[in-house]
Amino acid sequence: KNNEKLILAKTLLNEVIKEPYQILRTFKGKVLIGKRYEPLFNYVSLKNDCYFVVDADFVSLKEGTGIVHIAPAFGVDDMNLAREKGLPIIQLVDESGKIKKKAVDFAGLFVKEADPEIIKILIQRNILFKEEKILHSYPHCWRCDTPLLYYARKSWFITTSIIKDKLLKSNSEINWYPDHIKYGRFGNWLENNIDWSLSRERYWGTPLPIWEDNSGHKICIGSLDELKKLAKHFPDELDLHRPYIDEIKLICPQCKEEMSRVKDVIDCWFDSGSMPYAQLHYPFENYEKFYNNFPADFICEALDQTRG
Repeated sequence: KNNEKLILAKTLLNEVIKEPYQILRTFKGKVLIGKRYEPLFNYVSLKNDCYFVVDADFVSLKEGTGIVHIAPAFGVDDMNLAREKGLPIIQLVDESGKIKKKAVDFAGLFVKEADPEIIKILIQRNILFKEEKILHSYPHCWRCDTPLLYYARKSWFITTSIIKDKLLKSNSEINWYPDHIKYGRFGNWLENNIDWSLSRERYWGTPLPIWEDNSGHKICIGSLDELKKLAKHFPDELDLHRPYIDEIKLICPQCKEEMSRVKDVIDCWFDSGSMPYAQLHYPFENYEKFYNNFPADFICEALDQTRG
């Protein structure tokens, strides 16, 4: 309309444009790679130019236009692509799901409330091609039915990827029943192993034993004795779970500043995996008993446990 020139996938033309059109030129999508574009909104000052076209294998010809925008702070595929291409992770939504002050036109609005306001501004600026509603599945809180967000959060990880070869070798030495699990369901999971996101944001749980101070110094506590040694004050009785453990403050061995525990707890599956050691209080005692009984001769698990 109005002699506009549009770029989109040829196979999706009739899905997108419902009025007469003329094809002026066809070319491979790779021709667009590296081309610069003007962002719809520019609320953040960036040191490097990041508004250029990149390629990705998750772009589909089943719907849309063949060209998609990415939001690295709100999706795994987008995040991985941003890291691969050296793009910044921009977060303009706070932890309550509201737009931050930097996005002045929509500041304070819940993201779903902001949708129609964004559309209004795009229409006013004459840069919206089409507005339509699409029926699709969307995650909601099972308790209160609030729309949920995929949201990039900082987490603590265990670098399990560096022992991938050891894990595969150990798996090859195990007799599985049924045997197809060995190189099938479980073996495939090990082959595609990624680092383990260990931390969880919960009110109660096994605490991540890391304390830090305002200077950025961190310390990982390895035992109750070590915790007592570094604590400013340690009560006679203490529940070691969060939130009670958070009352314990340490003195930094490097700068003597006060240290507070990070707020995260540990994935409960780490507790489960610690069973062979924890049941014997290893490595603090029962050294010989542990090595005489580890690893176990037989473990019985439900099928769902074979996916990590």
